[in-house]
Amino acid sequence: MAINVKEIGMRPIITLCSSAKFFDKLNEIKIALEKQGYEVFLPSMTDYHGLEETALAKIQNNLIRDHFDKISKSNAIYVANYEKNGVKGYIGGSVLLEMGMAFSKKIPIFLMNEIPAQTELAVRISKDLKKRGFGFLGPTIVYSHMQATGLVNDHLTYCFRHDQLLQ
Repeated sequence: MAINVKEIGMRPIITLCSSAKFFDKLNEIKIALEKQGYEVFLPSMTDYHGLEETALAKIQNNLIRDHFDKISKSNAIYVANYEKNGVKGYIGGSVLLEMGMAFSKKIPIFLMNEIPAQTELAVRISKDLKKRGFGFLGPTIVYSHMQATGLVNDHLTYCFRHDQLLQ
């Protein structure tokens, strides 16, 4: 949890962001950051999913606005992006919006886990290509090519392109 106080300013306020699946882990992170002298804002972690759809939508809209307000008051956000459903460094749609909001306000974004830029397959292909004289093709470039040509479908499951690419 290496967050540099100099990088985020004199009054270190951090807002935690994560998929709802990881809310149970946020208090641990909050306590660790508070021990380092940070003030920490958490998202609302109440489960409202038993409500009628219209009421739920209204509450979720208000929760998103409240969390965006917390981000606006922060010096940084810390994204708790654990592995989810086999996806390392998972970042869901809501967290992506929170990151975009922080980015637009020039608020530094810290990720707990880096987003993978390559896969084991890309590493193997890169090694094979290097043996064949293509020394400039590292695993990140190979993985980017695999994405661009549709050899891998790493679109999030709720992305409109995910299902299209499965066909």
